[in-house]
Amino acid sequence: MAAGKKEDRKECPFCSFFEQFQEAEVHVLNAKREILMAIRAVLDHEIEMTKRSMEKRGAGMKARKVEID
Repeated sequence: MAAGKKEDRKECPFCSFFEQFQEAEVHVLNAKREILMAIRAVLDHEIEMTKRSMEKRGAGMKARKVEID
């Protein structure tokens, strides 16, 4: 992407907003971090629950012989 003069480029709406309210940028970035950490916690929990479920299901199952032609 070619870099031109600042006047020639369209600014991102978020960047324009943050220029007006500089202290808001820090809060938005912290909120983004918190949201991502919450999503990660949910995903980690679901992965753990899936692992436990698979372990319980697999404990009583026997291996079957599969023939391939």
